[in-house]
Amino acid sequence: MENFNMLGEITSLLFMTVIYFFVKNLKFIPTIRNKTYELLITICMWFVIISVANLIFLEIKMPYQWYLASISTYLYLIASVSIVSLMFLYIYTYLYESHLGFKRIIPYLFIPSYVALFLIFINPVTNQVFEITETNRIVFGQQGNLSFNLLVLYSLVQIAMILFYKVQIKLDEKLALLSLPAASLVALVIQLVIPSQVMTSAAVVLPLLIIQFYIQRKDIIIDSSTNTPNQHAFLIHLKALINDEITPKIVLFNVKNLADINEKMGYQTSNIMLYQMVKDIQKVFSKGIIYRYSGSKYLYLTNQLTDIESKSLIQSLNELRKNEGEQHFIINYAFLDGSYIEQNSTHFIYTIEQTYIELKLQKENNLFILDHNAFLQFQKNKRIIELLSQVINDESLLVHYQPLYHYHDKNYLTYEALMRLKDDQLGFISPVDFIKIAEENEQIIPLGYQMLIKVGSFIKELKEKNIPLQWVSINLSVIQLLSKDFVKNVIAITKKYDIKPNQICFEITESILLDDYDTPKHVINELKAVGFVFSLDDYGTGYANLNNILALPISEIKIDKSVLYNAERSKNAYHILKSLIKGFNDIGLYTVLEGVENSKHDEMAKDLKVTATQGYFYQKPQPVEQILQNQTLN
Repeated sequence: MENFNMLGEITSLLFMTVIYFFVKNLKFIPTIRNKTYELLITICMWFVIISVANLIFLEIKMPYQWYLASISTYLYLIASVSIVSLMFLYIYTYLYESHLGFKRIIPYLFIPSYVALFLIFINPVTNQVFEITETNRIVFGQQGNLSFNLLVLYSLVQIAMILFYKVQIKLDEKLALLSLPAASLVALVIQLVIPSQVMTSAAVVLPLLIIQFYIQRKDIIIDSSTNTPNQHAFLIHLKALINDEITPKIVLFNVKNLADINEKMGYQTSNIMLYQMVKDIQKVFSKGIIYRYSGSKYLYLTNQLTDIESKSLIQSLNELRKNEGEQHFIINYAFLDGSYIEQNSTHFIYTIEQTYIELKLQKENNLFILDHNAFLQFQKNKRIIELLSQVINDESLLVHYQPLYHYHDKNYLTYEALMRLKDDQLGFISPVDFIKIAEENEQIIPLGYQMLIKVGSFIKELKEKNIPLQWVSINLSVIQLLSKDFVKNVIAITKKYDIKPNQICFEITESILLDDYDTPKHVINELKAVGFVFSLDDYGTGYANLNNILALPISEIKIDKSVLYNAERSKNAYHILKSLIKGFNDIGLYTVLEGVENSKHDEMAKDLKVTATQGYFYQKPQPVEQILQNQTLN
């Protein structure tokens, strides 16, 4: 036996074994491309084993040698055709997997392979491919170069596909892909020049190594701290399910106390705990793959989980967590059924992000199920964000104004500017809904500046029509108040649009007093020094005490309608409210009673001796044109 013939095969077998187990240890994203690659690795490993066995059966005398040599040669040829076909399929899926009609074309691509396999299967009758002589030597027939011809054909087609692929791909990816057909052709040339040198296995192993480290490794990006596939891997898996028209089912996990564990135990210990947590979750959820979405967020992706199974599995997982000792993770869960969601990865990502926001509000070890109603709310929120972005870009903010009736002057002297949002599908959207969303996405900042500009135009129109005005109130979010260069920008806008600072009253709520009190107070003082007026809105709904309120440089205090309605029901509440209003009046604050809806409320307001009232009993919020018309008539 010529030993040097075996050297390449045995070396290839060692490399292939390493690649095989390395690949098996990774959590493959089940795209067609990755499934093809995994199958290719498996067949290649068997191919190398068969190649070594075939050489042994041909060279070493043993019982049934002829039969063993014949069988191993048949298997060798079948494996050769399979490998050539799978290499071609891998490159084809890499380039065209996202194209329409991708799957329908695949069967037609392998017509040459079908013909080759047919000739191999009928070879026992025809001997056109090969035959084993009595001296156990292979004699090739008319189709003896079958596998070589197939390799050349597919290799040339692969090279053409890569070089002339219309969509731009990176050079390193293109070179890695070219390694498959190029290595095959080079090995084929060497084997034709030096017939005694077996190069087939080496030609397989080298490009697979290149593909593994340059392309496959890019797709299977593992979170290093927990050895878990990350968000990039999840997105590829999600898109694969959607492309295959399979409805994804997702269980989301949020570790609520990860920051506390990091602080108490250290990041290294915390990562070990996370790694163990993922292993526990994988034991319970065995039908899919767990991904680290980001930070404390994990998710489990499958297509075979009902909400009932999800509840049962999460209950089992909670039992595992309880047994882990004093230091354990507090985990909230959400079950997301993809059947509610339009089969588009963008919509899925938005829904996932919104679900994680919802999870933060849930109690510990709680399951939140994204039912149809919750999904519709998410979709509504998404539409609101889009509308707000459009309003910001188009500067098309709709502003209504509600006049406040001043008892002493018997006239409307102040107005509150109110944002309005309207959609063809959703109709008028409540400020309660869209203001919160605008704050969460920091859209409230550009909206606030746009509101100030429109108020300036409104003040100018009131002046032109000689309509009396003290100020126009604008609700001011804490996010706006603390935004960069807020004071400078507000002053610049008032100067540009010729607005007197004392004609603008910023309404703030007690929520600014809950966290960092000094910073907002400093900004308020800066604006107050320039001449802007401040009002404390919704008094009676928050947590502020009188000392903090008195420390604020406010000119007006607006008493929430809930306080009025409570005073309407309770004499004690009424007398307390009357005393409060007297105290506020005595120190020079304007007092406004909100929610005056009927004549009884109006009589109460007069008796309480408030400065002004705001409510539907006098006037509702109205567009600019209607305000100007009504006030001109008045």
